[in-house]
Amino acid sequence: MSTEKKIKSVSLTGDQKQTIIDFMESHPHLAKGKFSASFTNEKATNLWQELTASLNSIPGPIKEWK
Repeated sequence: MSTEKKIKSVSLTGDQKQTIIDFMESHPHLAKGKFSASFTNEKATNLWQELTASLNSIPGPIKEWK
């Protein structure tokens, strides 16, 4: 058994990374992860699905949220 650690490859393109940054800046409640009467778990789930769709529309690795 080798003692060398494998380096995990990046599965995120630069465009995808920028999309995440822009999305989180536009939705600070989602970035904070705190729920309130105006920001519910349902709204957060919908935003995560929206972000997933945006990321999957960009060429590169495609993943599903949850």
